[in-house]
Amino acid sequence: MNRRLPAVDARAAKGVQIGDGGIQNNFFDVWPPIGRTLAGGLAAVLVLALASDSRRGAPEPPMPCPSSTVGRVYPERSAWQTDAVLVGHTATVKTVVFSPDGKLLSSGGDDFVVRLWNPATGKPVGGPLTGHTNEVESLAFSPDGTLLASAGSDGTFRLWDPTAGHAVDRPISGGIGRIRSVAFSPDGAVLAAGGADGVIRLWNVARRHFLEPPLQGHGAGIKSVAFSPDGRTLASASDDSTVRLWKWADGSPVGHPLIGHTDQVESVAFSPTGKVLASASDDLTVRLWDPLSGQPISDAFPGHTQWVRSVAFSRDGRLMASGSGDCTIRMWDPTTGKPLGLPLTGHTDRIRSVAFSPDGGRLASGSHDMTVRLWRRQ
Repeated sequence: MNRRLPAVDARAAKGVQIGDGGIQNNFFDVWPPIGRTLAGGLAAVLVLALASDSRRGAPEPPMPCPSSTVGRVYPERSAWQTDAVLVGHTATVKTVVFSPDGKLLSSGGDDFVVRLWNPATGKPVGGPLTGHTNEVESLAFSPDGTLLASAGSDGTFRLWDPTAGHAVDRPISGGIGRIRSVAFSPDGAVLAAGGADGVIRLWNVARRHFLEPPLQGHGAGIKSVAFSPDGRTLASASDDSTVRLWKWADGSPVGHPLIGHTDQVESVAFSPTGKVLASASDDLTVRLWDPLSGQPISDAFPGHTQWVRSVAFSRDGRLMASGSGDCTIRMWDPTTGKPLGLPLTGHTDRIRSVAFSPDGGRLASGSHDMTVRLWRRQ
């Protein structure tokens, strides 16, 4: 049974696109499941992006993959094939990360837990790490692999001993609301935490206190933070559709905001050399920037048909992966901006996170389908 909703003003409603620029009727039909293309009483096609429950702190409902990716048979095989499907989470998997030595894989998500896996066998390592009282948004290993940081919608980040499988400190509240992203500096001395209030806090890991001043300047919540390989610069992505660069040691911004995306920026990642910064956005694109000049290196990478929530470089910098709401992962040549091979398909719901193994031979992905997939280069 369908529900009837009042027509909306396209000028005031984000995410509404109308083919001929107008709404002719006062009502349109909404057929379950909400989130697919809506038609009825419109001059052309109306796509309505309703605000998801996740932005209010509740898990997003399942959304099947677009029909164009379900059951599609490609004439050629992708260079990457599914190696294992890791099952254990009971809700969306929002974040995946490999340990620096590649012997552990960690995942976290909307079931409030952090899990550890052996990527060689696909088996869990110990039990789930519990303590967060809301969704786990982000994970990061320290450079020496002795600590695992987790960020939560409960407003805290936690530090874990991944070998022993227990917390090594009390929950740390950043006072910045929902914490969406954490990242260690290359020397492991500082942990950056980006919050929903648009502020980035810096935690001195050894002395267990926040560094001052916090990094402020974004006009909306932080979605992703990443340190440059030399540790001097921190990049941040925000709901305000911009990327910012910071000289984090003194709290000052570097240059002007990087402007080009037309929707929320969900993920940032530096190339291994630090000469390229990648950003992924809800505007369906990936962009590359010169972090020294703040200028775009190339045109936006098109290809995905839904939002792009995660971007990652391989350690040698020759590959870049992006994960999207269109249920595919795409591989790119970051020097040319060209796609490499066919999209990786297999997830049955939207992809939230991608991460390369240190040797570059594997890729991990986390999805709304509640699984982690391991992909191996053939």
